[in-house]
Amino acid sequence: NSSLDEGSSGGLAVLYDGTPILADVDSEGNSNFHTPFLLSATRRATFSATEHDRAVLEMDPAVDFDVGPWPERFQTPEGGLYFFKLPHGIEVTLTGVDFMSVVVKMTPEAGGQSGYCGNFDGVSDDEFKPGPPGSVPEVLAPAWNSAVGEGLEPVVDAENLFLGVDATATLVRLVVEGPALQPGMP
Repeated sequence: NSSLDEGSSGGLAVLYDGTPILADVDSEGNSNFHTPFLLSATRRATFSATEHDRAVLEMDPAVDFDVGPWPERFQTPEGGLYFFKLPHGIEVTLTGVDFMSVVVKMTPEAGGQSGYCGNFDGVSDDEFKPGPPGSVPEVLAPAWNSAVGEGLEPVVDAENLFLGVDATATLVRLVVEGPALQPGMP
């Protein structure tokens, strides 16, 4: 379980089962953490063409940010650029400047997929519905969308990675065995 919190250095604090990781940075602002066969995590001061997916820079963010355009949020991020590699080709890239920007990359699952990250069909217009008119300032409206589709039920406590002390084991089971856990299985 990698949880994020505001770090004392202005960046993000990354926790792995409650223990800070990626906090000790070198003179260039970089840090690494690896758990064989489970997690590879890095913090970089700038975007690295050899480590990061260039497609992240070309995405349509749907929101105009106060701190630079989308590519700049990842090329020269304030507080660092975080990159997590998980089993089965799941990659998470994030930075927190004025709002946290997160990109989840994964291969499509057989039979399709659904949930809060969308259905990964390449059509961003079918992932969300807008909030009620006037509910937030116009500049934030695209970020205030609600997810639509299947797989949006609340996460049961036994599968909630943020509640369990054995979060890493649960994450491994979810990634390796798939999201369909047996009833009552943590």
